[in-house]
Amino acid sequence: MAAIPVIAIFDIGKSNKKLVCFDRDYQMVLERSVRLGEIPDTDGFPSEDPALVQDFLFSSLEQLRQEGALEVQAVNFSAYGASLVGLDGAGRAIRPIYNYLKPYPAGIAESFFAAYGGKELLTRKTASPFLGSLNSGLQILRIRMEIPDLFRQVRYFMHLPQWLASLVTGQFSSGLTSIGCHTLLWDFSSGRYHDWVEKEQIMEKLAPLLPETRAVPVRLGATGLVAGTGIQDSSAALIPYLLTFREPFILVSTGTWSISLNPFNDELLTGIELEQDCLCYLRTDGAAVKASRFLLGPVYESSLKRIADYFKVDLGIFASMSFNAEWANRDLPGEEIQPEKFTSAGHAYHQLIQGIVHKQERSIRLVLGKVTPTHIFVDGGFSRNLVFLHLLSKCFPEIRVQASATGQASALGAALTIHSSWNPGPVPDHLAIVRDFS
Repeated sequence: MAAIPVIAIFDIGKSNKKLVCFDRDYQMVLERSVRLGEIPDTDGFPSEDPALVQDFLFSSLEQLRQEGALEVQAVNFSAYGASLVGLDGAGRAIRPIYNYLKPYPAGIAESFFAAYGGKELLTRKTASPFLGSLNSGLQILRIRMEIPDLFRQVRYFMHLPQWLASLVTGQFSSGLTSIGCHTLLWDFSSGRYHDWVEKEQIMEKLAPLLPETRAVPVRLGATGLVAGTGIQDSSAALIPYLLTFREPFILVSTGTWSISLNPFNDELLTGIELEQDCLCYLRTDGAAVKASRFLLGPVYESSLKRIADYFKVDLGIFASMSFNAEWANRDLPGEEIQPEKFTSAGHAYHQLIQGIVHKQERSIRLVLGKVTPTHIFVDGGFSRNLVFLHLLSKCFPEIRVQASATGQASALGAALTIHSSWNPGPVPDHLAIVRDFS
């Protein structure tokens, strides 16, 4: 039986590292996932080990070759933002990959903002709130100031998607979707790197910007294929929707964070929006995507456990709970749900979701912009939550709220980014699958 031609996507999340393969119709034909251990950084903080990530990449490709069922004709990379790999003069990764959760020194941040017009001005120009180590540009600044010997060793700092690509292509690049992802590096008002990047000798440590739609021919052993330059995962997840829907929409990605992405709103951020945790992403074509976010997963999970423990019910009953209009009202609970105030687990659960939807409504309204979207697509875990979907639709009666059934959106977006370089057929219709709820 002939091997199936596929594109292999390495979708590298902070917790899970996945290999996903799509055929020429972009049907997923293989998915494998691993969790990799961490190593301590120079201060003992748990961090990503580039050696383990690199081994996962090459061992996965070799396993596919040996199995023979799939013919890998192309490879691309989707990965989480805010993480940098330092490469030495020979192109080798210098361990570790510093963790974006690592606390950032207040003194460095204060002196940095003071030197460049203040926090409000700089964060507005770079379309990102101050997020400490989540601002990856500040990670480079910290290394330069705290570990100058390491800074001198580094030839390039590369974001994860582009570093992964370089392992296969041998070419070093930066990508707009990574540079534009709350890094403080990119001046959205001028469409170029911010002045501070050059003044602090950071520019010389950044690889050249190359189009993320670009792919190059490579050889892995006796195998010839094409390889992309990588793409940041949130930006990649938008691509199937942008190719499927022509009317304006907002994508609500639910997980640890709820992130509302509006690719049809490229208005510059205001100071008030920044204070409410809004930011902008960059698309592969350089257009801005306004986004807002709030912490969802941990708050939801802890409250859910409190309800289940109080009413002595299994957590599983909430997964398929139907919407009950009598249990839903505008009496919003505070941050801490108090189960004893409700008559049943279902009643308490509806009030918990009502409080989350109140935050979600506010988050979406922050990114609406001048053009009212026709759709809100809910992706991630809450795309299967009927209580959440019903309550959210009541907040936006003029907009159609639908649940996404698109699996592996980030990996699919990374595959589509280099479609013309490997796939002789047209891009299929209806790549993003959405459904109504009842």
